Amino acid sequence: MLENNRRFHKFLTNGVEVEYLYNEEIVHDFVCLIDTSNLLNNDWLAIHPLTIVEGSYTHCPDVVVFINGLPLAVIASIQLSDEQATFKEGYQRIQTYCQQIPKLFDYNTFLVVTYGNRARIGTLTSDWQEFLPWRTIDGEDFPAKGATELEVLIQGIFDKRRLLEQVLHLIVFEENGSSISKKLLRRPFCTTQYPKKSLHQG
Repeated sequence: MLENNRRFHKFLTNGVEVEYLYNEEIVHDFVCLIDTSNLLNNDWLAIHPLTIVEGSYTHCPDVVVFINGLPLAVIASIQLSDEQATFKEGYQRIQTYCQQIPKLFDYNTFLVVTYGNRARIGTLTSDWQEFLPWRTIDGEDFPAKGATELEVLIQGIFDKRRLLEQVLHLIVFEENGSSISKKLLRRPFCTTQYPKKSLHQG
């Protein structure tokens, strides 16, 4: 699944190589899966919930976010009514999805776990402790006091322009021997609370 995900990410960022006949000549070109110059040319869709059947398994992820029919983000929501629920439960639910409906995650960029107004974001290779809150909306300033983690993450990640910036420029794959890890960049700033204050103190 991770190899498929990395291969798809290359298509997403570099385009898909195609060839076609034009004026009796074979032309080689690249087709972009997302129009970055005109956001309105893309089809944006969030489905809540989405029923997925793969083999003998059926699951209903809480929210799946699509761009041009590509399921780039999956959100698992933990119910507040369960006092014993934790973010780890959401992480484990996503791991079950990965094992039982893996084709959904060939295309995945982000994984999000929410619990009431709290929210965490990670990638396919993140451990549950590596799912972190998103601290900034525009990447420069911190939101007004009182804004919830969920509000900041949705506005900071899922704004159309910022989402494409993250997808196309701030996802990297690192190889360590035979293992591959998928990283979401800008974490030192975006997931650390009040870094400017700690910088001045240091």
